[in-house]
Amino acid sequence: MPRRPEILLAQLPIPQAAALCGTGNVPLAAGSLAVAARRAGFGARLDVDILPPSVTDVLGDALLVDLVARRAPAFLGLSLYLWNVERSLHLAREVKKRSPATTVLIGGPEVGPDNPFVLAQDGWDVAVTGEAEADFPALLEALLAGRSPEGSPGVAVRRGGVVSAWGPPPRVDFPLRDAPSPYLDGTLPVEPRRSVYLETVRGCRSHC
Repeated sequence: MPRRPEILLAQLPIPQAAALCGTGNVPLAAGSLAVAARRAGFGARLDVDILPPSVTDVLGDALLVDLVARRAPAFLGLSLYLWNVERSLHLAREVKKRSPATTVLIGGPEVGPDNPFVLAQDGWDVAVTGEAEADFPALLEALLAGRSPEGSPGVAVRRGGVVSAWGPPPRVDFPLRDAPSPYLDGTLPVEPRRSVYLETVRGCRSHC
């Protein structure tokens, strides 16, 4: 029986000198996307997995690259934040060298048309900006069908070193009841010795 394709989602940790570095790497965005994918029915067609903090917080770059490259997922999704953007892009580049068939997706606060540093880096294939739960299933559908997601909401595609124009702005008005907490369905564990992020508002009140 052929192996189902896998999307592996990862969020690299806060540097060790920072506050909450020991407990604060909670892949909430990855968990929310995993829930969105499963609710859209992709569980029967695609293995959706999240690298747990017990792995991302402990392994160094070489071991992380080795782990991901050996799994050779069809898709690798990386959450880029201020504290992990350069290391995440390094991971993307090294994984692509060893698993060139893996499509690397990047998203998070550091990904957008106003960040030329990220867009100029190699190693990624698809960039997603904004809140992605509402549009993530359509993006997965295109990728699984072998179609380019270029032109999809909030998406830019990198091909041959050239970054496409961004698609239209993603939806921001979808009801949050359609995006249930990844804690409640067991996607993200609640651990007594780790931080738990409770999302009470979307977006920045200062309109950053």
